[in-house]
Amino acid sequence: MILPARVVAGLDLAGKTCDALGGLYLAYDVFRRHAGPLGLLTRAATYSLILGIPAWLALGAAFGAIAGVGLGALVAFDYWALARLQRQQRSSPLTQSWWSGTARGAALGLAVMPRFGWRFGAALSASEIVLLTAVYAAGWVPTFHFSSGRFLPPRATLRGAVLRAAAMGAGAAAAAAGVWGVLPAERFGALILGLTAFSGLFLSLVVPYVEYWIERAPEAFFIYAGLALLFCGLICDAIPSVLVLLGAS
Repeated sequence: MILPARVVAGLDLAGKTCDALGGLYLAYDVFRRHAGPLGLLTRAATYSLILGIPAWLALGAAFGAIAGVGLGALVAFDYWALARLQRQQRSSPLTQSWWSGTARGAALGLAVMPRFGWRFGAALSASEIVLLTAVYAAGWVPTFHFSSGRFLPPRATLRGAVLRAAAMGAGAAAAAAGVWGVLPAERFGALILGLTAFSGLFLSLVVPYVEYWIERAPEAFFIYAGLALLFCGLICDAIPSVLVLLGAS
């Protein structure tokens, strides 16, 4: 059995990625574990999965992958930087910066392009960037340090998740109204509002546990994670050769 060239290329890329990440995890002593890039990488993988699954169920695999990775990486960087600031200064910023909103708006616009086209993606990016930048710049998305053992987010954090979802839903409705018309805009805006509200509130409840664990992850975790990634990379690299051999026999 001969696999298509695109499948082989995808498996090769996946294998090399797993090998690189596995090597990074196994070199945990060099990269200072949670304090260095390993902490950022672990956060990004975790939050991308949490945000990507509901996005995939709502609007398909391409949207789920791009939105999950994009928004997950932004969330990971926010909390990695916050934890780093806590270790250095023992203080937390009260609100997230305006550029966090801008980046989230751009990520959402990119995520819809494979399914709805570049025109709608550009319109969505523009509307989301304007609204989310305003919400973040106004200080309506607060944050606090989770590693102290507090596992229930304050009301201000939950309120910020709701306000952010409302802004994203309004931005989606505005873009859809400009490109598709009023009735599709109502449906799409409500879908994005519901998706981001659910994801944001769920993330607010999960983040304290994720942050608390990552900041205290044992050395064994990084060793086993590295070995598991290397094994996955080996499987991805071996699949094309195994199928060729089976077909030849």
